[in-house]
Amino acid sequence: MWRSWRRTLLAAESAGLGGVYIGGIRNDPRTVSECLQLPRLVYPVFGMCLGWPDEKNPTKPRMPLADILHQDRYAGESMDQQIDNYDRDMADYYVARSSNSRASSGHCKQPARSRAKNVRICSSSCRLVALCCGKQGRYMTHQAFIDRNGLIRDRDDQLAGLLDVATSRIVLRWQRRFIVDGDGRVLLRFSALASFVEIPQQPVYLGQFRGHACFAADLTQPPRPEVLSLRGLRELGLDVDEQQRALLFYAQGLLNWHARQRFCPACGALTEATQAGHAQRCVHHACGKTYYPKIDPAVIFSIENESAAEPMLLLGRKPDWEPGRRSVIAGFVEAGETLEDAVRREALEETGLALDRIEYVGSQPWPFPDALMCAFRSRSRQSEISLNDQELECADWFDVAQLESGVRSGALSMPYRASIAWSLIDSWYRRQTGRGLDEI
Repeated sequence: MWRSWRRTLLAAESAGLGGVYIGGIRNDPRTVSECLQLPRLVYPVFGMCLGWPDEKNPTKPRMPLADILHQDRYAGESMDQQIDNYDRDMADYYVARSSNSRASSGHCKQPARSRAKNVRICSSSCRLVALCCGKQGRYMTHQAFIDRNGLIRDRDDQLAGLLDVATSRIVLRWQRRFIVDGDGRVLLRFSALASFVEIPQQPVYLGQFRGHACFAADLTQPPRPEVLSLRGLRELGLDVDEQQRALLFYAQGLLNWHARQRFCPACGALTEATQAGHAQRCVHHACGKTYYPKIDPAVIFSIENESAAEPMLLLGRKPDWEPGRRSVIAGFVEAGETLEDAVRREALEETGLALDRIEYVGSQPWPFPDALMCAFRSRSRQSEISLNDQELECADWFDVAQLESGVRSGALSMPYRASIAWSLIDSWYRRQTGRGLDEI
């Protein structure tokens, strides 16, 4: 595990990040990576949550690394207890960061606003998270919040037992909208639903989430509207925290696939769900083929102009979008094509721009209906735009002032707030101004 820490920290150093947060403490990446050469130093470091950064001066450390290494955040606790408490603190951090409120439990008691500024979460090994702060923006590529628990998908008896456990929860849809109870909860208790809806006998098993066995299902009969409300994922996704949004994206991706994949593509016979809803098998005895959820890889990328006097970002618009809507460029990956080649091809086809530099940023599942968005940041020396394939209605370069004036006046609207498209634009804007799009 400590090698994963070193990889993360060395990557932060090579990327030119301003510093690294270990449990909320900002330190020079080189110093931290040197200290983490010995495995025995990992737990004392990641077990610390001392001294959140000064809100008025985020780059000022509250405590130097040398002092942190000699003070155990969870003194007197066993190693397993330290790990569990750290995990709980980080879960509190994510929830507070999403809801912009104080953590409700655990050791961390700092306001979310003092922890969320310019924070980027880099992936590492299980249970280990490095919080890196710098000029690169707020892309989030973090460890999964959901334990998919794939090893029990073939154990029908164990899965059936989970349906009767009081702590189990289920996510339900009716006509592609999620069911929300009167208290605004989307993770519903089985016992509380018996008189309101008819739950399918074989719901999809999602895994373990916040200590609950979680399932998902599409209803075959409408719920009672006076008790439960229906909300689409785009709307609902903005009102739940990041972890619940990830769970809903996961659920919708699987449910969308089951709604479409009802017959065997090879012989046309019916299919049945297997592996707790993560596969389908043809019921015809002479065929019996197994199928898995279909995912369409797509690239989405920002294009920055390197030849302009001021930093410029390209924003395009499709004809069927609402008035004023702008976004970065995106397109599906073709057969036999690498992700980087897809970025170059889409840029040339849609804007006529040849790209000089492409950097991978991160990815996001996008269950509308079944895409995986792979995000990149790119640069071009060209300025002249040519809409070669006419897929875009228009595409233009925007500097900071033009972007700000357009958003403030209402002439420009940005992409869906919880999308990676928003993150790409937000990252560029933060690098120029030190502020986020939501602060315009």
